[in-house]
Amino acid sequence: MRLNNYAEGAHLSFRIDSNPRGPNNAVVWLSVVYINDEEYGRGEGPNKRVAEENAANAALRVINMYRVLYV
Repeated sequence: MRLNNYAEGAHLSFRIDSNPRGPNNAVVWLSVVYINDEEYGRGEGPNKRVAEENAANAALRVINMYRVLYV
């Protein structure tokens, strides 16, 4: 996971919270990435892995946007 590599190299702590929602026959997972306890990205998916991957990609887009604007 690229987010893990970035966070480790930048000495940041991150966590991903994932929760299912919806009826049992149509569960959608929602994952949220927090870096230093600040929300950086959200993602949804049909299973936990896909939702976490989508959230991590969303967080990386935010990080890259900050790098372009502030570097």
